[in-house]
Amino acid sequence: MKNYKPKNRFTGQTYINGVLKRDRVLLSREITFIESNLESDKVLAKEITQEILLHTGKSI
Repeated sequence: MKNYKPKNRFTGQTYINGVLKRDRVLLSREITFIESNLESDKVLAKEITQEILLHTGKSI
């Protein structure tokens, strides 16, 4: 049996900066967090999304 090794996870600010810089990898991870059923992913997704919305102007 293989030992479980958690995936590398960046800070919320790293994801925010990546999405704002149009980094497709970090954007795809953000989408994965939004779709996840894990509570920790939902919390991170909410943090990232709220910060990104501040940079969208008046769009929803």
